[in-house]
Formats: sequence, structure tokens, C-alpha cells
Amino acid sequence: MLKVVVATEPQAHEAYLRHCILEGYDTLTTKPMLLPIKNGTFDGPSVFRRTADLLSLSPATADARHSLLVLGRHHEVYDKSVRAQASHMVDILGTPITSVNLKTAGGVWNVGSEFSTRDDHPYKHGYGMLMHGAYHYVDILARMLLINRRLYPDADFVMKISGYAAFPADQDVRVTDCVTKRLSHHSESMSMLQPGIRYGETDIVTAFSLQFKNTRKVLALGNLALEQTTPGMRSWGPFPEVPYNINGRLHCTDVDVRLGTVFSVNGNVVKVPLGSRKGQNDLRGKNLATITTRANAYVAGTQEFIAEERIARPYGNSFSYAAESELFEAWIEGRKTYSELASHLLGAALISALSEVISENGVETIIDFNFAEPDWPDPQLPACAVCDEDGAMQFAAEGLAVEAIDPQLQALDAKCGLGALSAQLLIAFGDGGVTGRNGRLQKRDPGEEISG
Repeated sequence: MLKVVVATEPQAHEAYLRHCILEGYDTLTTKPMLLPIKNGTFDGPSVFRRTADLLSLSPATADARHSLLVLGRHHEVYDKSVRAQASHMVDILGTPITSVNLKTAGGVWNVGSEFSTRDDHPYKHGYGMLMHGAYHYVDILARMLLINRRLYPDADFVMKISGYAAFPADQDVRVTDCVTKRLSHHSESMSMLQPGIRYGETDIVTAFSLQFKNTRKVLALGNLALEQTTPGMRSWGPFPEVPYNINGRLHCTDVDVRLGTVFSVNGNVVKVPLGSRKGQNDLRGKNLATITTRANAYVAGTQEFIAEERIARPYGNSFSYAAESELFEAWIEGRKTYSELASHLLGAALISALSEVISENGVETIIDFNFAEPDWPDPQLPACAVCDEDGAMQFAAEGLAVEAIDPQLQALDAKCGLGALSAQLLIAFGDGGVTGRNGRLQKRDPGEEISG
């Protein structure tokens, strides 16, 4: 069966997907799944409807599989630790997730003129943070909330969302000239924002409430903060001649999931510049993560009230790269990816809702939360989480001693033996061109991770 990797400019994703679904080809699409444009600007409210339309197509064969490449589905911290532990305690204690608070700081610094000239992660087409990298975290939020379906499989829920966004036009007061002038080789013309363009957002902060539809009783509350205007690595004016991350993004993400009064788990992931950097344009970094659990030990049955685990990942094998590699390997080998397109319908609904929030600061939007619990990978609880006879987790008091991982991650194409595959491989990339049958997979440098 022909396999197609859709990694074009996102505006072309929908056309490629539609064709491949109808022809019965396997697909793997980079996020975002689709990016509809209307009258030259981003049409966010239509994302959910258009996603549902794609899923309703009648394929040429029922055997074709379609997946979305996102970092959260196999992430060592967000999925295999935070989600797995929260899910396990929901099962054991029979109590729901009552809050999810997720904030990600992208560490992106664009000066005024760059908002109208950038083609990589552009703002000039009416979209910004939401469609640049935020979908990874929207997806994580959706997955955490869907865990509650195992306790309330048939309940009718609604989700109310409100929030605020900041835009390039706000940057002159948020990032003052006093700071911008500290960039090396900075010129005043670089800070000038071209007028007359409907720019996409730089930062989004929202709050939500998940409620029973009939009684309006609140099941879960939370915040979703998707910010770019945060500290990063940029200390230069004109963009350097580097292949990726030209404005020095340096991320920090925090996911906190709580089960009322009995249990919570928090995952924090940061990218840290290497101590051996060769100069200010050396953008290499490593990943550090901390997973913290807090429990009412006597009620929850855990050994400790607080336990902590720390993990480090070297340059070239970040958490995100490893997660996306695992998903890709499952797809290329014909195994279940746990990221099939249908499992992203709630994410599409949230993108549509958030785009409405962005369009009018402070507006409240409501979506029907009528989505079923998805299939999950087998739980992989941390080594320091040992279940007693009732299934409750008993955490080692000292947490988990983590061994350093081998930094020499074998190249993905060699590891998968792509050159020897009998199945045809077709890769759509760049400006929509197509390359590669029975050939080697073209991939980005392993250090060029999108996010945490």
C-alpha cells in the first residue's frame, strides 16, 4: 500500500488528505491537520467542520490508516508519566480529574518588521501561536479531560471557554525599545510593524469549565496558557544563517492534573542551552524534566505524600523527537499509532473555539463535549510506582534514579530500514512537491525539535 507523509505548507494539507483518503493511501500528516484560509486569512471557526467532513469521506479501502504527527501521544513526560499516572488513579479511586492547568512558554522573540516578512511560522496570514505550535498542547489538554469518560461514559457535557490574546501590534508596549536595542546589530527599521495587515496572535491565555449539560454542575476547571513572548535565546538582530530556530526559541512547559482532594501529578519540561555552546548562534539544547506527584497518602494509598522524578535528555534525542519518532515507526510498520485522525476531532473543536476567543478578547464560547474516550497505549507507570494489592501506587520515597540515555540515537531512516521497505513511500513536502518512492525518508536534523 502506498504511504504518504503530508508535510507541505499547512494550507495544502486538506487537499492532500482528501485525495489520499479517497484513494485509500495511508497518510501521516504533520500538525496542524488542516489550516483553512478564507479571503486571504485564517478561517479558524471552520476547522472543526472541515475536519469532520474529512472524516466522513468514503475511502477506496477500509484498510488505509490516517494519523497526525504530534508530540503528546507518546511523550515520555506528558503521556507515559502524567497521563498514565492520572489515568491509573482515576481507575483505582473512582474519582475524576477535576482540574487541568497547562502552560507553555515558547520563548519566541520577533521584532516588528519580521511579523510581515516571515514565511516560516508566519503571522501575516491571520494566524499565529494557535497554529504554529499550540496544537500539541491543545491535544494534551483534550486527552487529559477525556480520561473522565471512563467514569461518565454516557454523560452530556459542555465546555465553556473564555480568554484573551495579544498580537504583534501590542509588542511595542510589551517588549520595549529599551530591551530591543540590546540585540546585536539592531536597527530601528527592524522594529517597525507594517500596517494594514491582519496579523495572527502571539500569545493566548484562556480559562475553561467542563460542566454537565443538564445540571450545569462543574466537573473540571482549568487554564490553558499558550505564550510565545517569553524568555528565549535570541541576542541578535538580523536572523543568523542557521537552518532552524532562527529567533532562538527556548521552551518551558508545565502540565498539572489534579484529582480533587486525593491526588495530583505535574510534569515540567524545559529546554536548556548546552553549556558548551560555541557562540550566541549555537542553538543546541538539552531537555530537562521534573515529574512531581502529590497525594493524600492515607486516602489514596500511596507511600509518600510527595514524590519527584527527574529526567534529562541530551541534544539530538529530545522528548519531542523521541515521541514523534515512536509514532512514525508505528505508522511506517503498520501498527496502531494512537493518533488516528478521528481521535483529533475534539482537538479540532477546541481549535475552532479558541479561534473565536482570539477574534474577540473576553468572549465566551461553548462547545458540546460529546466525544468518546479514545484508545490508549498500555500504561507504562514509572519504575518508582509499584501497585499494592488494591492497585494503589506506592511511590519510592527517593523517587526514580534515572540513568543517562545514550546520546547517539540511531538515525530514524536506518533504524526503520526505509531503504529496504517493499511498500512504496511517498513524501509530500515543502511547497507541495512530491519526492521519494522506495527511497530514504527526508527528515529534519534531530536537534531541531518543535517543542518540549
